[in-house]
Amino acid sequence: MKLTFLIAIMFSTLNCLGQACGRYTVKYVGEINLAGDSRIQISLPSIRYLHGFGKKGEANEFIRADIKNGKIELETYSSLTSHLYSDSESYLELYKKHRKDLPIKIESEKGKVKILHIPWDLIRIYDIKKNELGNLIIGIDLNKIEL
Repeated sequence: MKLTFLIAIMFSTLNCLGQACGRYTVKYVGEINLAGDSRIQISLPSIRYLHGFGKKGEANEFIRADIKNGKIELETYSSLTSHLYSDSESYLELYKKHRKDLPIKIESEKGKVKILHIPWDLIRIYDIKKNELGNLIIGIDLNKIEL
């Protein structure tokens, strides 16, 4: 009985001390200038892709972003990772190590797909804040995309 009680206390204590090590959030923002009144869908790279995992053409390579009044917005969350960086510049260096640029998937109303490659030096990456768990939220500003 004492052993069971001791084990129960041990497991309840261990459960309280866990942490979401290496998790962070990326918030993509930007503007898009469309020629005419064309309708498009934009997909942005997943964090998994930015970290260099996966193969080209995998379903989870890109995540569809919202476009409202010419503004692009997407908030995505990392899976657990061993990279414990405390600022956005460190993540940018990691991304550059695995990807030479940031691809944006653009799909027209008719289903035609085009990949636009934006060099890292044209993208602004910055710290937004840390959430209540101390995990970093970073912004990736795509600036203005002309189509």
